[in-house]
Amino acid sequence: MMISSSLFYCQGARLSWEVGVSDTAEVVGNSGHLIEACNFGNGAVKSPSINGVQFTPIDFTSGDSPARLIGLNYNTGESGKRDGTGIDELFDTIAYRSGADPQTANLTALVKGQRYQVQFFYYHNSVNRSLTIRDELGGEAVVNERGVPLVATGTFTADSAVQALTFDADTGSQFMNAYQLREITTVPPVILDEVLISEFMASNEAALIDDTGASPDWIEIWNPTSEVVDLSGWALSASSDYQDPWIFPRVLLGANQHLLIFATGEGKGTTEGQLHTDFKIQKRGGSLALLKPRGEEGFEIVSEFSSYPAQKKDVSFGYALGEEEEKKPRYLLIPTPSQRNSSKAVLGFVGDTSFHPNRGFYNSPIDVVIEAQEEAIIRYTLDGSQPTANTGLLYSSKTGIKISGTTTLRAAAFREGYLSSGVDTHTYLFPVDIVDQPSNPSGFSLAWTGADYGMDQDPRDLALIAGDPDLEASEAKKIIRSALQKLPALSLVMDVNDWFDPARGIYANSTAQGSAYEKACSAELIFPLGLEGRPLQIDCGVRIQGNSSRSATANPKHSLRLAFRKQYGDSKLRYPWFGPEGAQEFDTLVLRSNSQDAWVYSSSKNRIGQFVRDTWARETHRRMGHESPDGNWVHLFINGLYWGVYNPTERPDSSHGEARYGGTKENWDIIKNHEEVLDGNQASYLELLAKIQVDPMDWSAGYRDLSDFSAFQELAELIDLEMMIDYMIHNMYAAADDWPGNFYMGYDRTGSSGGWRFFDWDNEHGMKNSVNLDRTQPNRRVNDSPSKFHHALMSNPEYRLLFADRLHRAFFNGGVLYVNPDNPTWDLSHPERNVPADLWMNLTSDIETALIAESARWGDYRRSTPYTVSVDFQITRNDLLENWFPRRSAIVLEQFRGQDLYPKIDAPELSQFGGPVEEGFPLKISGPGEARIYYTLDGSDPRIGGGKVSETILLDESDPTRFMVSEPTIFDESWRQLNFDDSSWAGGRGGVGYELAPSVYHDLIGTTVPNMMGVGRSALIRIPFELSADQLSATGSLNLKMRYDDGFVAYLNGVQIASANAPSDLSWNSGAVRGHPDNLA
Repeated sequence: MMISSSLFYCQGARLSWEVGVSDTAEVVGNSGHLIEACNFGNGAVKSPSINGVQFTPIDFTSGDSPARLIGLNYNTGESGKRDGTGIDELFDTIAYRSGADPQTANLTALVKGQRYQVQFFYYHNSVNRSLTIRDELGGEAVVNERGVPLVATGTFTADSAVQALTFDADTGSQFMNAYQLREITTVPPVILDEVLISEFMASNEAALIDDTGASPDWIEIWNPTSEVVDLSGWALSASSDYQDPWIFPRVLLGANQHLLIFATGEGKGTTEGQLHTDFKIQKRGGSLALLKPRGEEGFEIVSEFSSYPAQKKDVSFGYALGEEEEKKPRYLLIPTPSQRNSSKAVLGFVGDTSFHPNRGFYNSPIDVVIEAQEEAIIRYTLDGSQPTANTGLLYSSKTGIKISGTTTLRAAAFREGYLSSGVDTHTYLFPVDIVDQPSNPSGFSLAWTGADYGMDQDPRDLALIAGDPDLEASEAKKIIRSALQKLPALSLVMDVNDWFDPARGIYANSTAQGSAYEKACSAELIFPLGLEGRPLQIDCGVRIQGNSSRSATANPKHSLRLAFRKQYGDSKLRYPWFGPEGAQEFDTLVLRSNSQDAWVYSSSKNRIGQFVRDTWARETHRRMGHESPDGNWVHLFINGLYWGVYNPTERPDSSHGEARYGGTKENWDIIKNHEEVLDGNQASYLELLAKIQVDPMDWSAGYRDLSDFSAFQELAELIDLEMMIDYMIHNMYAAADDWPGNFYMGYDRTGSSGGWRFFDWDNEHGMKNSVNLDRTQPNRRVNDSPSKFHHALMSNPEYRLLFADRLHRAFFNGGVLYVNPDNPTWDLSHPERNVPADLWMNLTSDIETALIAESARWGDYRRSTPYTVSVDFQITRNDLLENWFPRRSAIVLEQFRGQDLYPKIDAPELSQFGGPVEEGFPLKISGPGEARIYYTLDGSDPRIGGGKVSETILLDESDPTRFMVSEPTIFDESWRQLNFDDSSWAGGRGGVGYELAPSVYHDLIGTTVPNMMGVGRSALIRIPFELSADQLSATGSLNLKMRYDDGFVAYLNGVQIASANAPSDLSWNSGAVRGHPDNLA
């Protein structure tokens, strides 16, 4: 057996992993020499031959099988494989691993220096399960797909006879079919008699991390000889004359061993076994040498990179595998610190191509010129595929490329021995031919369910779409062309088969999920004339987004998600997508099709599509004072075909939490629909559930008693209650069918970024139901949604009052849901009369004209007469503006009253609700009946928790004070009076006293009086403050809070009001009758 189990630490190599779909026999590697291939199973297991590789049946019940040693348990084909596809069917049987502790298994009997390939064939069809295969140096393969067969392929050069691998299943059953190990190359022998620098990296960003967590430059020393070499006194230098080099401490380098030195510039010698030079390596080019001591003669150069070229980020430089003797350094595309070098190497890098003119909208034919560096050839494609050195059209600078219609142009430059340029993509959009987009475009598959490509060409339909049934088709098309230029264009381009091929296309397999159905694409943001913006192009991944909207029969216009990962190019999108006030960096963007708020979705309510329901919810929550995912609008193009109006939106995931609230995304827990963990883990969420539910795992067990004020205080620390309440209010107002089922909530588990926060998501059903619908009561989705926190807290009077405060803020005085009861209908001349309707009108106006193009693309998908802006869109909007919005606020406020969430007593009314006023402006506050009104002028709430009225601070601890160490001549009643002249007294701020010894109480003493020591035991202190006549008439009482050590007597305008530890007869030198320790002050 080549796999064995071990509990001992094994030094191994770092594997380079690839994970893909095992849908064809060709994924089974057959190069080199087969060591072992096993089909996991039990009893009568098949022995399939796949791509020339014979897989041997393994009887799991006996022997030292790989399945047993990896920690797998046998499962029969009938009960385990179920609906397997691809080569999974050929293996027929599978084994599975339960979610236990990670299990280590070893590949054994390896030959040091030999190159190997290991493959694990895997299958499962369950949600939220993954298997991670790791080596001990950080290389890993994460296999996390659902319903598709997969293969994880790892390649490595053996560093010892044993290679350790760890298999870590997160939850549930992890199904594995088979495994094979192959010897894929024979490492050429090296005949060298001296130690050398074999590899270095001068621009290390993330390729290797040192003992401090940093990523410094590094140098690899290799001893290819058969003897141990003592490097004591040897040196490294990066200066051009190799003067003043860094000297090695005592280090023994074994035969055929590697030594790694970090070029940090710190010169730390050894740090926990690591070496750090006192210089850094030049990224722009320079020299590097290994020097051997020669006594008084100085040093001898034994290995040198003289005048090496500029270096690339995370690419090393050195001698490729098998070329060490030639001493011709190259760029090593796969860095291998502390290992034998990779053979994947190049002489240099071909620079990117440039296009003239650039991507954009055009109305007449253009000639495109592509340029690249000398000695490079250019290949290009027009079908979305990426050109390679052998595929694509060969570009000629003599002819250029003539473009007269919408075109996706992709080009790359190539040179023998060099790494080719990246693929550059430019989309040229011609509105004149977009309106004539055919239903069967050349090269696009019609085999996917619901296949639809064309723009409406019926002259009668075009007139209706353009808004005038009497228009000629040519005039209608002009209006549609104009609509196509009312929004920026987002062009997504990739191999057309990655879109629509029945076997692998993401659109043709819209319900498939996971990385196997995320494809590499180019994304371009293009601004038509008249719209301001900076054009953008970025390579990224694209996948289908959503749940029910993935159904091809229900919704042929799928939502998409762009993923920005290093494997495609930049690890983040760094672009002000939502303007200067929005986030500037993104890991992902969701392209919402607004499926169930659009005309194309299969629903009886698609006729009332308004496209902005989700946007209205997010924007309303934002206007209530909270962070909310940003969104805007684009016309989407897929490989040059117009695909409709889309809504790019932030996803409120862990990256969003980090960007908006702080912390790091690794510490953010994100819970979404059905309480699914999107990011982080579930531990903090279960802790929160334990605070409100009798059984955190079982909602039906009931809520805890949360009626006590302490329960409110505790949950206020864990939840952003104001954000949650506002989330509840506007969603109960909107009365969406599927709310509260759709949601996101997030929490920074370090506690440094506040409590749990709540975000709108996929809110496409608001304002569709009866204006009288009551959503303030529990419904069927309470058990797995944030609304259970609200309903659990309903028993708490403090929560109900906070809820009432937020209701008042939203429904009155121009709040986000305010409607003037005397003039409730939305009026363009008086938008302030109906605030929620005005927001609706603004949002729909942003896209109204652009939706004409949407109507031309998708309006006729569900019926022969297309849905149009001028009829269907306008009828629905008018109905909402005239019937829903004018009535809904009053109705839902009464529903809240019925739930005891808004008091029967109306809130006080102010004669003016904020804004600029003249000095001396008489503000009037009125209230109902005999109600007593409390107010503050310092921004504080006149009420504090537990039903108490708050206090306005008239005199703060740090306010100015005057003092005198008491003397017999001034100790009479006069110093206590309001008009006493204290100008000769000393002044200061804060507490008056002294502390001679070191103490934690120094901060409480703002004014030090050490001269009391040995002089007198009393000090006289005067602190002035004022109350206006209005304040005085509104004040029922004053409270004095005093810090003291050891006693005091307090007077207000000469009248004694309080004392502590004072003698009955006061004199100028009285002392306290008892002590009052510092820690009570």
